Amino acid sequence: MKELAHLHTHTDSSILDSIIPPKKLLETGAQLGIKAIAITDHGSMASHLEAQIEASSIESCPKVLFGTEQYVVDTTNERTKGEKRRHIVLIAKNETGYKNLIRLNNEAWRRFYYTPRLDFDLIANNHDGLICSSACVKGIVAFHILNDNYKQAKRIAAKYKELFGEDFFIEVQMIHIDDETKSLQQRVNLQLARISKKLKIPMLVTNDVHYLFPNDYKLQEKVLHISRSPDFVFNTHDLWLKTADQILQARKEYHPDFPKKQLIKAIENTSMVADRCNHTIPVGDQHIPKFKYKKHPEYNGEKGKNKFFRNLVERAYTRAVKAKKIPKKDHRYTDRIKTELHAIFSMDAVDYFLIVEDLIKHMRRHNKLVLIRGSANGSLICYLLEFGFIDPIKHNILFERFISPARVESGLFDVDIDIDMESEDRPFAVDYLKEKYSETKICNVGSYGRLMWKAAIKDMARVEALEIKKRLEKNLPEKKRSKLEHKLHSFGFKEMNEITKLLERGSKQQGGEISIEESANKYPRLKEWWEDNKTWIDKYVEPIVGIRKSQSVHPASVVILPSNVDEWIPIRSQPNPKNKTERILCTQWECSHTGREDLRAYGTMALDILGVKTLSIIARTFRDVERNHGVKLSMDTIPFDDEKTIQGFKRGETLGVFQLSAPAITQIVKEMKPDCFEDVVNLTAMDRPGALANKAHQQYTERKHGHAEVKHWHKSVRPIMEDTYGIPIYSEHIMLISMA
Repeated sequence: MKELAHLHTHTDSSILDSIIPPKKLLETGAQLGIKAIAITDHGSMASHLEAQIEASSIESCPKVLFGTEQYVVDTTNERTKGEKRRHIVLIAKNETGYKNLIRLNNEAWRRFYYTPRLDFDLIANNHDGLICSSACVKGIVAFHILNDNYKQAKRIAAKYKELFGEDFFIEVQMIHIDDETKSLQQRVNLQLARISKKLKIPMLVTNDVHYLFPNDYKLQEKVLHISRSPDFVFNTHDLWLKTADQILQARKEYHPDFPKKQLIKAIENTSMVADRCNHTIPVGDQHIPKFKYKKHPEYNGEKGKNKFFRNLVERAYTRAVKAKKIPKKDHRYTDRIKTELHAIFSMDAVDYFLIVEDLIKHMRRHNKLVLIRGSANGSLICYLLEFGFIDPIKHNILFERFISPARVESGLFDVDIDIDMESEDRPFAVDYLKEKYSETKICNVGSYGRLMWKAAIKDMARVEALEIKKRLEKNLPEKKRSKLEHKLHSFGFKEMNEITKLLERGSKQQGGEISIEESANKYPRLKEWWEDNKTWIDKYVEPIVGIRKSQSVHPASVVILPSNVDEWIPIRSQPNPKNKTERILCTQWECSHTGREDLRAYGTMALDILGVKTLSIIARTFRDVERNHGVKLSMDTIPFDDEKTIQGFKRGETLGVFQLSAPAITQIVKEMKPDCFEDVVNLTAMDRPGALANKAHQQYTERKHGHAEVKHWHKSVRPIMEDTYGIPIYSEHIMLISMA
């Protein structure tokens, strides 16, 4: 079998068009012995980093090439309704090529009009290091062939050959596209071969891959119908991941007039292109701006940013001792500072901390309520620099939750500080970052909605119902009509809502602890529906669980880069949620605690700045109290043992309380009757899928009120879980137990 590189493939980043997750694409390519695979999604580079990261765990993985299929118009300087868009495939050969690919991608999205758009001049100014192919039947050359303008097709091919030289290729595909007369692709291929020979432009053969196996076209068609009319039909069933032998066989079936020698050479050329492309996206580095520490108000002539930062922390420690925020001469604090400084210096993370400190101080200078959230509260340095209000020593929060010791030893950057502020103040914070570091270095982080089990069932059921309704419009035998009507009811909107509600929150398929089988055993109605539709689920639902369905903007995260975003990461534009007539820019790579964290793997500073309504309410309350009563309140002066507040919790008065106002958790609060701050903290930790599935809250309540015995696995773990009645509810518990 001849070596074949697939140079025109789509992943699920061609949203609701391709149904292939990057990892499955590479795994299948490895099984088929494919030499290389170029990721060439429509106007997207979103799957590049994901593919590279996943490739490292796949045995005999095909070489990963990075490309994109873009849309070319006559000029991007105008917006003309009905303008003709032609496709072009661009693949990076090296670092220069990849940077040019990013620039072209980003500029295409800035010039968005129905789709991202490029024109020849933009490509000409950023073509170094790129392979270019003429793409599919909608491509830059084939477009003119289909419009019976051979001369223009030849002229365009010559124009791109002059620009790219030996890196421009005519692309042919051995697929069958239904047409009223004869195969559309056959007409195009013969003329493309003619142009190739006439202009001495080498050919490539591709398969415009959108799914993995021959019969997957049925599944892809249904996925297309999630966002399109059920009348829409893809007029080819051939866009699967073929071997070289299968492409040669396709020539026999669909394109017998196409010269076999030219096709064999086109297959060989794919391998040649793969050999030319040798770029790897660098990961594990650190790409954040250098903070100008010499302009810091506390700079005192220190030589080097590490020396300055050490002194900054030591002065903060001295102030905290004087203010009696921490005890004097307690070695736990001084030892912790040494540990944390070592970690921060090892990761070269001082700039990150100074950027965060500067932003928080700026917000507080303008009387804004701001604090940090999550694992960063395990850092004593964060507390001393007044990022937040939680003393991690006092509350037994591990620093290792914040920065992993393994990362410290390897020197890999692993810092993530999340900032919460009043909901209306987030734009103020982002504007400050743009002003300080330049708007060209700041970008919103993009995110993706994925088809998890509930959404996949609902969407595919809706498609199924529409297809059944279309079939019912025809004259059918009564028996067949009755069967279809019964099936239609099974996939109806009301039925699907009720069925999917029975899927437990946090099922294993959703990333939690409960399997769908457990949910089915718990709810007979779900079990009956699942068993009746098992074949349909296996064929049309399970294969698409996890693929991208939609694009959005992360509600909090922004990246802060050392220089212009076009030097670093691919972006896209997105309708502004607050003003649909505007588009805002965001990254194509993700950084989500609940999804992928590719931006973090790349080493980008992705800073979570979240506007929280609860903080707005608290801040307004502080201001009202000060205005009406002359009493100045702050987060660090509110007592943790206020009796009236505790009594309110016991009565279940949690309406408006962050994380505790939902009906289900309110009922748990009433049953538990918390009588101290620690109970409330433990309660929020237990409101998680795994803990709820194991009924940790019930065990806690029973043991707290003496209705069940407090048990410890071993005497060595007693000090670790004494405050939680022997129940492990924190990651810290597991970490400390492993060290006990």
